[in-house]
Amino acid sequence: MTTHISASTGAAIASRRFRLPLAVVLLISAMLAWLALRLGLWLSLGSERPDGMGLIHPLILGTWFDAWTMSYLLAPLLLVSAVLPNRLRLSRVGDWGRQGLLWLALAILLFGIVAEVIFWQEFTTRFNFIAVDYLIYTHEVLGNIWESYPIPAILLAIALSASLVTLLITRLVSLRVQAHRWQHRAALVALALALPLAATGFANLDQASNPDHYAEELAGNGLFSLAAAMRRNELDYQKFYATAPANVSARLLAQAGVDWRVKNTPNHLRKVSQAPVQNNYQPEISLPPEFIRRPKNIVLITVESLSAEYLDSFDGKQGGLTPQLDKLAAQGLKFSNIYATGTRTVRGLEALSLGTPPIPGQAIVHRPGNDHLATLGEQMRSQGVTPYFIYGGYGYFDNMNNYFRGNDYRVIDRTDFPAQSIAAENIWGVADESLFANTLQTLDKAHAQGQPFMAQIMTTSNHRPYTFPAAGGRQARFT
Repeated sequence: MTTHISASTGAAIASRRFRLPLAVVLLISAMLAWLALRLGLWLSLGSERPDGMGLIHPLILGTWFDAWTMSYLLAPLLLVSAVLPNRLRLSRVGDWGRQGLLWLALAILLFGIVAEVIFWQEFTTRFNFIAVDYLIYTHEVLGNIWESYPIPAILLAIALSASLVTLLITRLVSLRVQAHRWQHRAALVALALALPLAATGFANLDQASNPDHYAEELAGNGLFSLAAAMRRNELDYQKFYATAPANVSARLLAQAGVDWRVKNTPNHLRKVSQAPVQNNYQPEISLPPEFIRRPKNIVLITVESLSAEYLDSFDGKQGGLTPQLDKLAAQGLKFSNIYATGTRTVRGLEALSLGTPPIPGQAIVHRPGNDHLATLGEQMRSQGVTPYFIYGGYGYFDNMNNYFRGNDYRVIDRTDFPAQSIAAENIWGVADESLFANTLQTLDKAHAQGQPFMAQIMTTSNHRPYTFPAAGGRQARFT
């Protein structure tokens, strides 16, 4: 038996669909998507995920941030709706435009969720200043993403998913609109202006503060956190860096002979007390004007992202990944009480070259006016020793070239390596064997000329896409 549906019956079915404005549909879609993302990130934490009230609080607070984030995003749509003429809004072109806008918004929403998942896998945080900072170096970051993930397949999956969701929504919900009167247009304009202002006044990222780091990050919204990071232009120092209690700091300063109680004086200019120094501490160290004898050449190798957990000599549990380094640790001098000076490579670079702890805000390597500092390079240069900074990647990344060049180092990066000397490379840099081969040529030449040197070498190891040179010169990839 064949069933025929008349045009009037189809119209009746269509009329029973919910009629909702596009802004409401987008609001509901985004809130549900962000809730699903939040639950997915929570599940990814495994045994470390907060349970009970530790989860309820982030869910409630997360809904708060999600709603205010949408108030920013919907404001332009409300303004467009207020100014479009009724003839265009009620036309077939208007219907197609709303459906197309719905698809585009869903695709962007899904793209943002995928980006947040990738960022979470790397840093276990929502978007923060690291994400903002990486937007500056689009060549490396976009190249890294392209080499690390199947981008065409991901984009195709996002487009298809957005299409399916758009089809489902338009089958359940009618996006047809009615004619606007001037009162409606005035209300839309007022709402478009009021929502962002209200969001700015009522929502603040500090409201997500929680002693449990994971609960705090789950409560956030990626877009809201990214906007806050752009505005603040720094990481939360108290959150990412361990600090001593005030009374402990005061005692240490007193032992160092620093009178921290002097008022109306910047911290870095406060005078040194003339009181007797305790514990035989010497606030000033006099250095000889020149080396007594010809110094040894110094080669300092800094390995990117090499955590102690990878080394058996530091009780690592990975199992024999670094036999040569473990051998050096057993035969040489190994420091067992080493503490990271920050969460990123630039903090380590400034600590090794300048000897400073991390300071709030931008790393010194990134700051303007960071040249002619009392770096190790300056000290070596003054003694007739040539300091080198040799990097296997592009040294403009993280402003490394400018920082080291402005502080008396001779800078060499991958752009200085002959093409035939590079065995393998990816977006981040050349293979370590190529880096060291070029470094040896540079240092051998300096030695042959009788020029003493101090070289700081920086690798590009252990970064996505985890490519490495394989046998036969082909490039392989860890998965």
